[in-house]
Amino acid sequence: MTQGDNQAMVLAVAGIGCLGPVFRGTARYHIDEIVVEEQDKLEAQLAKFRHDAKRWKGESDQRQAERDQLSEELRSINEMADTLGASTSVEDTVNAVYKMIKRRIPFQSCVILLKTGTSLQPALAETPYKDVLAMSHLLQLEETLIKEVMESKKPRLNPELSASSEGRIFKNERSVMCVPLMVTKETVGVIYIGSQKAKTHNEEHLKHLKMVSSFAAPSIKTAILFEDKAREVQDERSIRKSVEAKNAQLAELQNMGQRMGATLKTSTTIEVVSESLKKMISDAQSVILFTPDQEHGGHALKAEFAATPYEGYVNNLALRDDEGLLGKAISAKKTFLVQDTEMYEVQNLLGAEKSVVVAPLISAAEEGKNKGADAIPELLGCLYVGAAKANALTEEHRNLIETVSYQTAMALKNARLYEQTQRQALTDGLTGLYTHRLFQEKLSEELEWAERHGQEVVLVMVDCDNFKTYNDTLGHPAGDALLKEVASLLKDKVRSTDIVCRYGGDEFALLLKQTRKDDALRMCERIREAFQLRFGGNEVQVTSSIGLACFPTDARSKKDLAKAADDALYVAKRGGRNQVAASGTLEERQTKPIVYEVLARN
Repeated sequence: MTQGDNQAMVLAVAGIGCLGPVFRGTARYHIDEIVVEEQDKLEAQLAKFRHDAKRWKGESDQRQAERDQLSEELRSINEMADTLGASTSVEDTVNAVYKMIKRRIPFQSCVILLKTGTSLQPALAETPYKDVLAMSHLLQLEETLIKEVMESKKPRLNPELSASSEGRIFKNERSVMCVPLMVTKETVGVIYIGSQKAKTHNEEHLKHLKMVSSFAAPSIKTAILFEDKAREVQDERSIRKSVEAKNAQLAELQNMGQRMGATLKTSTTIEVVSESLKKMISDAQSVILFTPDQEHGGHALKAEFAATPYEGYVNNLALRDDEGLLGKAISAKKTFLVQDTEMYEVQNLLGAEKSVVVAPLISAAEEGKNKGADAIPELLGCLYVGAAKANALTEEHRNLIETVSYQTAMALKNARLYEQTQRQALTDGLTGLYTHRLFQEKLSEELEWAERHGQEVVLVMVDCDNFKTYNDTLGHPAGDALLKEVASLLKDKVRSTDIVCRYGGDEFALLLKQTRKDDALRMCERIREAFQLRFGGNEVQVTSSIGLACFPTDARSKKDLAKAADDALYVAKRGGRNQVAASGTLEERQTKPIVYEVLARN
């Protein structure tokens, strides 16, 4: 390198050294300007990032809150599903529903009502106004809000009710909700929520209540069905146990039915019922059958059968079918049990009996009569069963006696229809008296009874003197009228227990039960005198010839008794008529033929 080159280099370096400060100042200015500008941009971006971060955090918090809410709802749903799924009783189910509601919804009143028939009944009522609820017309579905929900099957929310607004159970509540409990299309009840403060409830509360309702309704329905089935099962068990304990009782019922079916006599039917009831109910002191008293008519009752220590008292009682305990059972057409008569409002007919059952005997309306809704059943009587001690008769006995009363009513109905048919077939159409055929049957029965019990029976034959002349002179209508009067006279002169029949033509027969021969003679003399007084003044005088014979003094058989009475009648007629003749004893008749009796009277 030359010396000139070196000098030039030195001058260049010196020049650069002089220009350096100027360059550095300008560069620093431009750099600071760039730094400030970039810093502003960074701060703007940072502010934006902070804003976005805050917004993202808010959104994240909201989503987290939503997730937490959904998680809580899901947990509640799972918990409610587990609780409801494990419950088989209505009480436990509604309590679980109540807890779900209480967890999420504020209220003063929470009432869960379930449908029973056509009304609503509170299954749960958490409210300070339970007494108001008990008196409410809600049970008749008259509350506006409840009625709307039941009819529309849609939920209702009224967050702000005025003081005069309808639609709540408790009138001071201003915010109410109500949702139906629906299973498919069936409404099993409603849930009512109420609060004193207006705007307590909103759509979120209603949404939660609807969710609870949707889960609760099937569980409540299932619980109702389960309880119904459980009751059925329990009833079946009770019935089975009761049936097993009643084998002997049922056997006696069957025996009673067979015995009643084997007879068509009213008296026998009643005796069978009495015997069977006393066997099946050991505490039964009295078994009495009361029947309508046709003689007195109206509402009068009489004791047709009385197996009781108080028979004499009962037979003289004047009773009506519309008074007392009997009247109550008859009017209600149901069997009544009174376990303690001293505590009962209606006085018992036997004061010494403290526990009684009364069952009306009612048969269905006759075929072809009183059909349809207005059919009037026939009152056959009333069955009374009494025990000396209070509470001796129970509901089980009531059911038994009611069953017996049905069988008794049918048996009595059949027996009376048969007896009525028999009477029509065996009763004389003109006089209403027994026919000769029936009289022969009655005579056989009474002689058998008298022989068993060592009693006397008197057979009386009555013949109308001059009846043929009367009939020919005055005509057959007059003759028929006379025979009717004779029948009436004979029935008036004998006891109600005695038997009167038209033996044939103008001849009548009387059967006097448990009567001594001397007493029968006096009665026959009164009949003869009554004949003479009533018919002796007619244009053609009609008197009576009467013959009688006594069993067993005058005859030992039905045939011999009839012959002895007929022979005595023959003696009376051949002796001049209008007189009474008594048969001799067996020994007298054997030693003294009838011809001597006739001759003696002539």
